[in-house]
Amino acid sequence: MNDRPKCFGKYIINSFKCIGCDFGSECVFGEKEIVEPVEGLDIYHEALKTFGSEPQLLQMVEECSELTKAIVKHINRGHDPDRVGEELADVETVMNQIKIYLSGKGVDYAACQAKSVKRLRANIDLVKSCLDPATTTK
Repeated sequence: MNDRPKCFGKYIINSFKCIGCDFGSECVFGEKEIVEPVEGLDIYHEALKTFGSEPQLLQMVEECSELTKAIVKHINRGHDPDRVGEELADVETVMNQIKIYLSGKGVDYAACQAKSVKRLRANIDLVKSCLDPATTTK
């Protein structure tokens, strides 16, 4: 079974929009809200096509682990913050591939991200209300 996306559009961030593929109404990207082009997007598609989705999902686990280790070393030992930046960039590179993969599985990443930001807002408001009830956002 091929679990790679059916269509490789030219845009990615929070939503997806296909521009000119051969899948028409079968395109997994559809006609969602406007998105920005990401420089170098084609390489993310190429990585998924070359390595497959499962190896890239495992790569995401590895990159997140390396980021975790870099953050712990930075906090505990005062290690170079550039290392954290390098590992964060690696995570983001694989994350863009995973966004493409998930869109092919019907996941609405923009909706997931919106929920996450909403939870973040609620947590911020909760903490602020504990510190000063007048600072909460309506």
